[in-house]
Amino acid sequence: MSGTMKFTDSPEQAAVIQAPSYEDVVVVAGAGSGKTYTMTRRIITLIEQGVNPEKILGLTFTRKAASELLSRVSAAVLADGGDERFANRAFLKPEVSTYDAFFQTIVRQYGLLVGFDQNTQPLSQAGAIQLATTVVGRHMDILFEQDLGAFKTVVNGVLGLSHAIGNAMIGGSTTTMDEAIGRVRAWDQAFLAQLDIAIGDTPVPDEEPKAKAPTKNKKDTEETFAAKQEEYRAQLRDICVYKCAQLRDVTRRRETLLTLVEEYEREKRVQNMAEFSDFTIAAYQLVARFPSIGERYRRRYTHVLLDEYQDTSTTQAMLLATLFHPQSADADADRSSSRWREAA
Repeated sequence: MSGTMKFTDSPEQAAVIQAPSYEDVVVVAGAGSGKTYTMTRRIITLIEQGVNPEKILGLTFTRKAASELLSRVSAAVLADGGDERFANRAFLKPEVSTYDAFFQTIVRQYGLLVGFDQNTQPLSQAGAIQLATTVVGRHMDILFEQDLGAFKTVVNGVLGLSHAIGNAMIGGSTTTMDEAIGRVRAWDQAFLAQLDIAIGDTPVPDEEPKAKAPTKNKKDTEETFAAKQEEYRAQLRDICVYKCAQLRDVTRRRETLLTLVEEYEREKRVQNMAEFSDFTIAAYQLVARFPSIGERYRRRYTHVLLDEYQDTSTTQAMLLATLFHPQSADADADRSSSRWREAA
């Protein structure tokens, strides 16, 4: 590096920064420990080791972080422009983007292969709330028939359940929201059947019962103490029935919310709009169904660095694993991806 730039790396940082370009590296460290600095220095070192800057991809969560990362790398490379290792490379830059923007570029280029209109517009948080409000407003009868809470609560429930499914249920053979919702419904139905068996014909108490383990005092005979124990067991059964009934009510409410989520997903398609999670799902569909797309990106980017990887959703992790490490994509995303991601 230039004599005007001084860095003091910890032994752990140095091990990551100076690792050979062919090695996979994972960084696990707390906030404020210098992960972004280490990621920046790692990119610079890769360029020093002869890696073409345009073959390096860095992903982070915010545009601000992406801009800062690229600025740091560019400034360091320009400062060392006289170094022969950077000869004819100062004008080349790594690709640094947010996760969402990178996934959108995949969909913009190949989306028609999975029926994703290339003119689909990103849906803002405010827009999502408005759209969900419209959907829930069409089903006021459900709000009156079932105890789903206030109108705003239902809207937030629809959005929360939609995002939970989109971020955690996509992977492996499940590639669409419809398939994921179907899996949730199947699980719910099986769970409800078990709850019905557990409750049986036992009346459900109006309030949660109390139970206190009996103690045997001097006046108790074997018969009276046995009666106390039997009463205690009956109290425990009532508590079990009460809890099972609560679970059944929650599951039934979720089944109703699933119906609203399905309509919300359809409405987004009708309006030709998509949330960030929809672009991620579409990108996963593309790389899962068309392996050649992943091959193209692996040829384009030989080194991939992921910032704050622990904050990626399950769906994002599965997409990244399928895209850049397909042989491990069928395994647990977190475990398999930790073997190849450059930074976390």
